[in-house]
Amino acid sequence: MEFTKVKYKKSGCVAEITLDNPKRLNSVDLAMLQELRSMLSACEEDKEVKVIVLSGEGNSFCAGADLQSIMEAGPDDIPFLIKNMARVAGDAAIKIRHIEKPVIASLKGVAAGAGLNLALVSDFRIAADNCRFIQAFVNVGLIPDAGGTFILNRLIGVGKATELIMTGRTITSEEARAMGLLTKVVPLDDLEHETLKLAEDLAKAPGEAIRRMKTLMNRYVFSDFETYVENEVEYQFECAKTQDFLEGVNAFLEKRKPRFVSK
Repeated sequence: MEFTKVKYKKSGCVAEITLDNPKRLNSVDLAMLQELRSMLSACEEDKEVKVIVLSGEGNSFCAGADLQSIMEAGPDDIPFLIKNMARVAGDAAIKIRHIEKPVIASLKGVAAGAGLNLALVSDFRIAADNCRFIQAFVNVGLIPDAGGTFILNRLIGVGKATELIMTGRTITSEEARAMGLLTKVVPLDDLEHETLKLAEDLAKAPGEAIRRMKTLMNRYVFSDFETYVENEVEYQFECAKTQDFLEGVNAFLEKRKPRFVSK
């Protein structure tokens, strides 16, 4: 598979996967999600890799879905494209959990939508102090994908999870850290150093113990994750067929407030 939207670098035992669409703040389309899924599988199979770092090229981690590219599909094709994106994003989230190696998300600028949720299902999240986080789905008439609702409930509880996904409000790095969403907040200039330092420390840890730790967490904390993702994909498909979804996307692209009609 040729990779054009995801970059890969291996330094010793540490693999770095970088979302590479900086002109659109690394917003994801179907091709990028497919490349990410394949790259994660390659890291899983590479016995030399002990730790995986997930980051974004340029000034941001990921701004969520590439809504412009979605709207370029034919009207009848859009719901199926959204369903396919939700499916592959869900696959990538499941892969992050199933890989028996630590995954570190290195976050800066903006972490929104599917990008944010892929970071949340990672084992560690180190964020620059300039990062902003948003569960943006409600603003375009969709539900969180990539395991968003599932992982938020486990990280911060149903009350705060409901608040974030139903209001779609933006939170700062410090607020996210206080909620328990982040491992660490660091100055932007220190983000790469702090991320690689954690990765190198984890790479020196006893691999079999780390593997068993993650396996146990997956077994008892994420035991129904795959079933959740199946429901998530179907719900996203139904939402993508609504007038509210089209209104939300058009409002975003036109930089105005949406006028939802609940249809």
